[in-house]
This record gives sequence, C-alpha cells and structure tokens, in this order.
Amino acid sequence: MKLITARTLKQGMAMEESKISQSYQDACAIGFLNENDIAKFGIKEGDMIKAKTSYGEVVVKCSKGVIDEGDLFIPMGPWANMLVGGNTDGTGMPDFKGLNVEISKTDEKILNVKEILQKLK
Repeated sequence: MKLITARTLKQGMAMEESKISQSYQDACAIGFLNENDIAKFGIKEGDMIKAKTSYGEVVVKCSKGVIDEGDLFIPMGPWANMLVGGNTDGTGMPDFKGLNVEISKTDEKILNVKEILQKLK
C-alpha cells in the first residue's frame, strides 16, 4: 500500500482547540481506507490498525474514506509523522506521499500526543 498524508479541515479546526486535545487526536489518529481494502484486509471501520513504514509504525483507527484502492490516508500530525522519515533528498521537505506502508489489524491502543513524544525521546 501507499501512504498519503495531507491537511484536513477537521484537523485544522481541532488544532485551534489544542494539539493535545481529544478532538485533535480523533481528527488525526485515523487511517482512511477504500471500502474494498477494508474488506480485503478483514478490517472493520472503527478497528485499530497498525501502519508500518521503513521509518516507523503507529496505531490509528480505521475509517472508510473516499480514497483509491491501495492507499492509506492519514491526516498530517504526530501519527502520520511517525511514518515519515527525515530524509528530504535535498528538497527541504520529507516525502509525505507515496511511501510504502504495510497495515494490519491490531489490539494495540492509539498513543496520545504525549505518549508519542515520550516514545521519540
């Protein structure tokens, strides 16, 4: 699968409240999949999924989205950043789109922003 990240309206609205608020986590700690991919992986909307790239891994809540098959969309933020490396290939910006990503259903919990920051120490 390919990882796609971008800003969303819901994320921007939640960011105005606080980046450590539950509404921000609800807006950003989510992975949108095409309904055919959800069925293919045996995942249900609302299940926790682990997304893993060569840079890291993160748990997010699965949601059905209007997205191409084979893509996983995670709004930009701490959860998506766990999957994006720091390499910029001289452009000054890391790759936020098109990274290879593996997904699997998990029973693990979503880390909140403070827990993610602790993990990065």
